[in-house]
Amino acid sequence: MSWRLAERGCLAVIEYDQLRLPGVRHGCVVKRAGRDIDEHEVYSALGRGKRLVVTEQTHSDQVAVVDDGFATHYPARVGADGLMTGRPGTVITIHTADCVPVLVAAPGAALLVHAGWRGSAQGIAGKAVREFARRYAVDPAEVRAVIGPCIGPECYEVGTDVAKLFSGRVKHERPDGKWLLDLRTANRDQLAAAGIRPENIVVSDHCTRCRNDLFHSYRREGRLRGTMIAFMEVGDEHHRY
Repeated sequence: MSWRLAERGCLAVIEYDQLRLPGVRHGCVVKRAGRDIDEHEVYSALGRGKRLVVTEQTHSDQVAVVDDGFATHYPARVGADGLMTGRPGTVITIHTADCVPVLVAAPGAALLVHAGWRGSAQGIAGKAVREFARRYAVDPAEVRAVIGPCIGPECYEVGTDVAKLFSGRVKHERPDGKWLLDLRTANRDQLAAAGIRPENIVVSDHCTRCRNDLFHSYRREGRLRGTMIAFMEVGDEHHRY
């Protein structure tokens, strides 16, 4: 896939060719030289001269719309698992440490979704894209999406109670009765069902559990030592309000 690891000031950022649209800025902040990610440092850098929106994730299907009347800016946090905006001068963010970051873009509009197993089971990615397309009057077939770094399907062990919430296409039972769950494919399928063309969906093959040099992983670390932070911003030339 077409991605690059870039230095952006004090931050190490993965960027995707798929999301290089006019007036759209994006990235996934990862570890720099293997050092734990300092959220305060990241938010200070991303929010410099901008209005910054940070979520307090609720593991639900709730997506907040950051429009001209929106006023919950960092250091305050909004309770949601997704953010969408067409307002320039605003940076939206989500944080993950095994869960799936979904980045969606159209000219002049951006959407971010945090999809853990709870949100994925509730169809958050598909619901968010449908609302995104409606609110910003874009054809889903022209929307571009990236499923970013997350825990891979060979590393994500879940119990029967979680596995039963998903179709057989995205889970595999092991001989010991445990299940392996593929959140990448579950969310890709939701994006496609919402109308995004398959060729406009890029899926990262980075596994957060396997790549200690770049990513934090709750499953590997056993506690949250830090999180990756995905961000998006639209420019003034594509203001939709």
